[in-house]
Amino acid sequence: MNDDELDEKLRLLNPASTPSGAPLTARQLAVRERIIATPVRRRTLVLAAAITAPVAALSVIVTMLFAVLGPVGQQPAVAYGPAPLSYSESPLTAEEAIRMAQNHLAEAVSPVPPAPQRAAQSTSWRLVVSDQGEPQEVTFIEPIVTELSWQADLSGVRRVTAGETYTADGDQALASGLKPGTLIDETHFAAGEYPAILQDAALLDEERIRGLLNEYAPLAAGAPAGDAFWAVLDVFGEWTLTNEQHARFLGALLDYPNLKVLGTTQDRLGRDVLGLQASMSTPGETATLLLSTTTGRIVGIETSVTSAEHPLAVPKGTVIAYILWKDNA
Repeated sequence: MNDDELDEKLRLLNPASTPSGAPLTARQLAVRERIIATPVRRRTLVLAAAITAPVAALSVIVTMLFAVLGPVGQQPAVAYGPAPLSYSESPLTAEEAIRMAQNHLAEAVSPVPPAPQRAAQSTSWRLVVSDQGEPQEVTFIEPIVTELSWQADLSGVRRVTAGETYTADGDQALASGLKPGTLIDETHFAAGEYPAILQDAALLDEERIRGLLNEYAPLAAGAPAGDAFWAVLDVFGEWTLTNEQHARFLGALLDYPNLKVLGTTQDRLGRDVLGLQASMSTPGETATLLLSTTTGRIVGIETSVTSAEHPLAVPKGTVIAYILWKDNA
């Protein structure tokens, strides 16, 4: 998008306080400049004719939403993010955990969907960074819910609404932020306008999935498994895949060393999950892939700070982002 389109998008994120056509506030201008200056982490994908290189990557737009929303009307802050999930220890190795998830996926009586769907629903949150580049403390965690539906002709609609607010220590928040379900943004794409990362997920067989992960996290270069999770995030952000494709993604992740089983827990939507943690190229950062212990499907990713090497000046253990997908099985 050009500067004018981006300016209008920033206004739409808070229409109550920013009328259409009004000059951007200093904060919005700073956010815009930060978005423009931030390099896209995704590599250019090569999967025959199935992949397109979008002008504006979906993950960058989602990051924009996170950055602009921020906490609303909060009291003095007590934390930088939600409390880390508490895991029960598991004796399983990463391979055993993945094989168990693959068994669940294969045993499903009526897998849903029977074919990949051009749709995705997620609940997500990201730490807000101030205009000066400093991480902002929060009292309340205010997730957003994104629903995307698009067609083969690249038309579609994306709706962003407010999720259920909760306190940083996990308790229900009674009066903070937007009311759950409040519409934050609705974007309609005419034919040819939606910037699809992957135009036809039906082509994602085992070989192509391995090639996709390798584009994000080259095995020959010793890339960590956490970088490969970015491929999952991007594809799952616009597709609802089949059980068989979930199983293929999990099998391909076993090509990467040093996957660590954290154990079982409940995710931030109250679902029983198992966590697989991996390091990332960003110093002092790890990513955790969340697998449903019931269906075996991949249902989320969290990223956390693990050391003072991280670019953000937040304490070790701080959760800086998460995204949770609807479990369609």
